Amino acid sequence: YYSMVQSAYIRDRGNFEPRQLSVLTSHTMGVASLGAGQLEYMMLRFLNSTDDQGPWPLNDQGPITVETWVMAGLAEEINDVRMPRALELENPILVTYTSGRPAAPISQGISPQPEGVYLMSFFVRTGTGVEPEYVLRLQNVVEHSPDVNVDLNTLFPNVKFSSWEELALALDTPKPRKQWGTRPLAPVVAEPRSGTSLPVVSLSALDMRTFVLRV
Repeated sequence: YYSMVQSAYIRDRGNFEPRQLSVLTSHTMGVASLGAGQLEYMMLRFLNSTDDQGPWPLNDQGPITVETWVMAGLAEEINDVRMPRALELENPILVTYTSGRPAAPISQGISPQPEGVYLMSFFVRTGTGVEPEYVLRLQNVVEHSPDVNVDLNTLFPNVKFSSWEELALALDTPKPRKQWGTRPLAPVVAEPRSGTSLPVVSLSALDMRTFVLRV
């Protein structure tokens, strides 16, 4: 069994319009294909000896409820929407209520992103200085997408930031990023990883990038 994080799928090998069955889940489970045309996922775990990969013994007895979606159809069509639908399942829209006067709407919020680019995280954290820092995480969720350019200035058209920095996903170390040339023996061009003016960033297929913005 392997870990199924968000989704798993099987695809037939037909030469004419191959088909695909995808299973989407909001909870990580084990998954395996133990036979041709089969996809098995494990909701409850039982292990009475160690495999040196986690705690043991395991004896899940439930009850357990995991919302699961199933998608089937042409492989190319299903795979294009597999990741976006998995994100919708993992992050459902929530309706909240409050008493008293409603808060003033944010009229100068974040502008829409290019198709296939999702805003995975946007939150405030306490930085090393007096002013707070804004963490921005973007991902291109289309599996076979060409590179997509995102101008961070268009995301915040009415906000002035003093500096920015790209960090690793854990937000603990700077993340150097390189862009490889397409021709043989072409020189390597390193993208800037910090600056004062918000950059235009490139996201390849399934690429995720994290930035810290300072006002």
